[in-house]
Amino acid sequence: MIEVKDLSYAYPGTDNQVLKKISFDVRPGEFLLVMGRSGSGKSTLARALCRLVPDFYGGHMSGQVLYQGRDLREWEAQSLSASIAMLFQEAGQQIIYNQVERDIAFGLENLGMEPSLMKRRVAEAMDFFDLGSIRHKNPVELSGGELRRVALAGVLVMQPRVLILDEPSSQLDPLAAEEMLNWLKKLNAEMGTTIILVEQRLDRAFPMADRVLLLEEGRLVFDGAPSRQPVWAKKDAYPLIPTVSYIMSDLEASDLPLTVKEGREMIRRRIDQAIIWPPDEISGPEPASHILPGGGEWPEAPFIHALKDPRPSRKANQPLLAIRGLRYTYSRQSNLIEDLSIRIDSGESVVVLGANGAGKSTLLRLISGILQPTRGSIKINHGGINRTERLSQCAYLPQSVEDFFLRDTVMEEIRLSIGSKPGDPSYWMECMGLTGLASTDPRKLSVGEKQRVALACLLASDRQLLLLDEPTTGVDIEWRGMISDCLRQACLEQGKTILTVTHDMEFASETASRVVFLHAGEIISDSPVSDAFADNLFYTSQAVRLFRGFDDSVYKPSQARTFMARLIKQED
Repeated sequence: MIEVKDLSYAYPGTDNQVLKKISFDVRPGEFLLVMGRSGSGKSTLARALCRLVPDFYGGHMSGQVLYQGRDLREWEAQSLSASIAMLFQEAGQQIIYNQVERDIAFGLENLGMEPSLMKRRVAEAMDFFDLGSIRHKNPVELSGGELRRVALAGVLVMQPRVLILDEPSSQLDPLAAEEMLNWLKKLNAEMGTTIILVEQRLDRAFPMADRVLLLEEGRLVFDGAPSRQPVWAKKDAYPLIPTVSYIMSDLEASDLPLTVKEGREMIRRRIDQAIIWPPDEISGPEPASHILPGGGEWPEAPFIHALKDPRPSRKANQPLLAIRGLRYTYSRQSNLIEDLSIRIDSGESVVVLGANGAGKSTLLRLISGILQPTRGSIKINHGGINRTERLSQCAYLPQSVEDFFLRDTVMEEIRLSIGSKPGDPSYWMECMGLTGLASTDPRKLSVGEKQRVALACLLASDRQLLLLDEPTTGVDIEWRGMISDCLRQACLEQGKTILTVTHDMEFASETASRVVFLHAGEIISDSPVSDAFADNLFYTSQAVRLFRGFDDSVYKPSQARTFMARLIKQED
């Protein structure tokens, strides 16, 4: 269906090729997973497959992309858009109208579809994605996950033969992400739609893909079956593999498990042969949390030592943030936040979990001062401060980093955050792996690179309260681990307090000391991360799923890997 021949591409104003001599084909009805580090060229490749590169973005392209045997450039735009559709990484960029139902119909209107058929298709798409309750809403009132469902509905009403999706699950809660991927699987298996999925959340995507493409610095370095990729990664000490494969990567096996079911069966077989269970009494050093599958180590993150910064840390257990009786109401709607109270002490790292639309992002906006509560109090450092003062007390990372940047280079952006106090932007660029991007416009970076620029800015500031909304969107597994280390060190060494909203369960398990579960604007539970993950069925980590019933104290990937290393040592 699609043939890519020696494809190379450079964006306007640079000779640096983002794609370099890439060749592969896609068969009709295939489910293709495209993976790679942040900035490896995945999104650019997706754009090239639907002619956005170079038609919309400009730049210089060489090589060919053929669809049904014809060069993409020979197709009329209307025919091509009806056959190949794409869901962008930033779903909000695809929203045109100020009403959900109207926006879903937009693509069909451009195709000149007859009104009665258009109405039927729109109704069918809204039912499929359960959008009936928000059909008349303005998209600006929707959560990031709801926006993504609306954007996908607007794409699928056109009934494309090829559907390209750029990280569609990145801002979805675990249940919604599972549902999203099940929709894609159904479209592929039952309707014959060819799926090309660019994704960083590998755990769910791997088992349903027919084939995996892996990009590294713009080159295609792996093209094969999902079951072979972890074996290849282990051999080459490559860090991007599904969590279950990572946890089990010390095993001497020809195939590493991809799913929890496969992993549990391997653990069960080894438990049956165990001399000591659980294997806590086995002596020897525990493996570091960042050992690669092949036994090598990730480069040591400079911030592990460098964050031992001269700024004084606050005393532990001093309340930094106190919220009491908080309520917030959108106009003409029921309360989104209802009688919410919470205390967060200085130096804590607290993660907020919950479904899309539960009020998590709204809570961060209320704390930061962007929104004004309908009722209740928000105090920082014991003071009842007003909205303007709160803006000066907090450093806030919004869900869409497109709204974050104010300067034209990475260096200037970080320097702006440092302000008049002493500080070196290059220090923070090194911490977040941005040294080679100092003079680059942050808006032109990949989403994962933008997240790292934004986090560098927040850490460089003198704000003690960091509010992070989905900080791992677009971030690969390698940098997710490093960012987690960095945030923990910021709490321990700088005394910063961090409140994070995330749907990334592995990141939450490694980063948080406490988990708050928000449902319909109310706090349902507030507990240590180990207790929260052990008790949860859906909002939990792959490590918990693997070891549930074997050892219920295991809840994060680094623990699980240590456990497996001890078991393997016992066998030896």
